[in-house]
Amino acid sequence: MKHVIVGTAGHVDHGKSTLIRSLTGIDPDRLKEEKQRGLTIDIGFAWFDLPSGRRAGIVDVPGHEKFIKNMLAGAIGFDVVLLVIAADEGIMPQTREHLNILNLLNLQNGLVALTKIDMVDDEWRELVMEEIAEQLQGTFLEHAPIVPVSAPEGLGLDNLIAEIDTLTEESGSRNTECEFRMPIDRSFSIKGFGTVVTGTLMEGRIEVGAAAEVQPLSRKTRIRNIQVHGKKEKLASAGQRVALNLTDVSVEECQRGQVLSAPRLLKPTMMLDVMLKLLPDTTRTLKHWDRIRLYTGTAEILGRIVLFGRDEMWPGEELPVQVRLEESLVALREDRFVIRSYSPLETIGGGHIIDANPTKKRRFRKGIVEDLQLRASGRSADIMLEGLLRATDVVFEAQLALKESGLRDAEQALAELLQDNRVILFRVDKIEFLVAIAKLEAVRKRIIKFLEDYHRQWPLRAGASRAEIRSRFLSGISSRVYQQLIVLISETGEIDDTGEYVRLANHDVEFTGKYEKWRGEIITVLNSGAFSPLGVDDLAGEIKVKVDIIREILAAMSNKKEIIKINENLYFLQIRYDEALNILVAYLQEHGTIDLATFRNLLNTSRKYALPLLELFDQQKITRREGDVRVLVQ
Repeated sequence: MKHVIVGTAGHVDHGKSTLIRSLTGIDPDRLKEEKQRGLTIDIGFAWFDLPSGRRAGIVDVPGHEKFIKNMLAGAIGFDVVLLVIAADEGIMPQTREHLNILNLLNLQNGLVALTKIDMVDDEWRELVMEEIAEQLQGTFLEHAPIVPVSAPEGLGLDNLIAEIDTLTEESGSRNTECEFRMPIDRSFSIKGFGTVVTGTLMEGRIEVGAAAEVQPLSRKTRIRNIQVHGKKEKLASAGQRVALNLTDVSVEECQRGQVLSAPRLLKPTMMLDVMLKLLPDTTRTLKHWDRIRLYTGTAEILGRIVLFGRDEMWPGEELPVQVRLEESLVALREDRFVIRSYSPLETIGGGHIIDANPTKKRRFRKGIVEDLQLRASGRSADIMLEGLLRATDVVFEAQLALKESGLRDAEQALAELLQDNRVILFRVDKIEFLVAIAKLEAVRKRIIKFLEDYHRQWPLRAGASRAEIRSRFLSGISSRVYQQLIVLISETGEIDDTGEYVRLANHDVEFTGKYEKWRGEIITVLNSGAFSPLGVDDLAGEIKVKVDIIREILAAMSNKKEIIKINENLYFLQIRYDEALNILVAYLQEHGTIDLATFRNLLNTSRKYALPLLELFDQQKITRREGDVRVLVQ
């Protein structure tokens, strides 16, 4: 069943609360002061059943200008607006301000209840209805029905209920498949139960036992009980007024302005990028760094306006701006907001949120306004991709990227990006990761440029180590994720990842000029040393070349299998190593075991060379040490 919220709006003393009492039998004024003064101060709630069988929740808002912030807290959840105008007064200042607010909140459905018709004659009533129709031109209510009623006498109420039923049928359904979110508009404590919060469930579904968070405090809680219209329920859906009994949080931690949501859905912020429209009929301009009051959800927060590329904004203009907040709040992209001047209080504009977790931006950076306008009106897939490309990280956990995109249709946007081959999704240790192909290509080009310079500087090296490539270009990710990324980067065939080092695929170590001369001398010296070759330092002295250069040449010769590294200071020619190995194996096949002294004598060398050779054979699983002897590993 579709759930809807009907909300009132209109000037003070035009009969909003009286009308609700007549429609529902419930008095929405719950405060003692409201009853004593006959004046609605805070938002009130009621409900009634429509002829179609739908149950409509009703939010009653105060009409007095002093309580506009309370009106804004209630208006955020409206599906259908009931604009109440008294026939004996017509449209008044707060009628216009409420209407401006409803327009800024982008409400689409509503009707006008012309109250107190028993206090005017027919001619006056017709005149007021014509005036109302004229004043509503250009608003979302310009084609709305105007229904004359007298609440105390019950006149016109059936017609009003029928019109409400029609509008609730036409209003769009809320999204119940996403994670839940509910701006808190009231909190109190019940003895034996603890903290209770109320609000309109904006989206999603919530059930008893579900985990939740109170944001922006990031306090974890759980849903102990649910009530909908005074009845205990197991489940509540978007579009319903609900009362939730919470665990592990106090009333003080659940004040109006905070949001109850699914865990990790919302991220507190001190900034918002927004598309702001100033009301055409406001008498104020908005200057850079003006202090304002921002209203979104049920929150009222002070902030300052950052204008990009200019110093002043004029009535009727619509521009992307940034709001720097004085307290943290939580929101999602496309959430509506209203701003009022700091002093004197006046509603001056509003709009929708472009980015709920933006970064600071330079005011006069070239293209910044165009970038924000594109983000404000662009497709969700493009917005998600732009966010991936703008971030400093190369790879993202998919679930985290979906949440931080701030898009309600983030999963659909990701599916579109995957289908268009603009992102790659891969899995490592049961976690899904995302990388934008454009970003992967940019990293590939940077690695290729680095390797070109690297091979030029170190012509004898097979390539840069994996660790160096990771620290330079893919830092901050696990080795498992890095391994997957380097495979993706290598898919074009331009880069070769050997598992030990990374090189350009067309790179090959070649000895030329002086390096070829030194290579020849190294072979001669090592060959003459037989099984007692010179160590690296002595080799450098013999050839009269710096040790660092000798090590570079030795490493290149080792990669080409011309020599073999025994340890950091000892290299054998490959042919000498093979000869020593053959001697060892032949002896073991005949005698079964061999000790160090015997092996030393067989090679006609010293312990200094025989022991490192035996230890290397052990490491290579050719031999195995048993006490003082070695045996052949079958």
